[in-house]
Amino acid sequence: MTNPSAVVVRVIAGGLLLLTVAGCMSGQGEVAKWVQQEKAKKGAPLEPPPAIKTFETFEYTLRAPEDRDPFDLPTSEEQEETVNAGPRPDQNRAREPLESFPL
Repeated sequence: MTNPSAVVVRVIAGGLLLLTVAGCMSGQGEVAKWVQQEKAKKGAPLEPPPAIKTFETFEYTLRAPEDRDPFDLPTSEEQEETVNAGPRPDQNRAREPLESFPL
C-alpha cells in the first residue's frame, strides 16, 4: 500500500494543476477578438529593398616577367629570402638569469 500522506500530496498537486489550467483558459474570447482586430489593420507600407551594388571584375595579369603569380607556391629561393629577412636577436648579448632554465 502507498503512504496516505503521499496520496494527499498527489491529490492536492493535481487539483492545483487543474485550477491553473482552468485559469489560463478563461479570457480566450478577448484574445481571439484582439487577434482579429490586429489582422484587420492595414500595415505600414514597406520600403523597397536597396539596389544591389555591382562591382567591376578584376582580372589579375602579370605585368612583367619577374612578377610572381600570387596563387602559385613560392619557390625555394623566395622562401630563403623571407627566412633571412627581418630583425634578428643579438647573439652576443649578456644572458638574463631566467634564460639558464630549460623550457
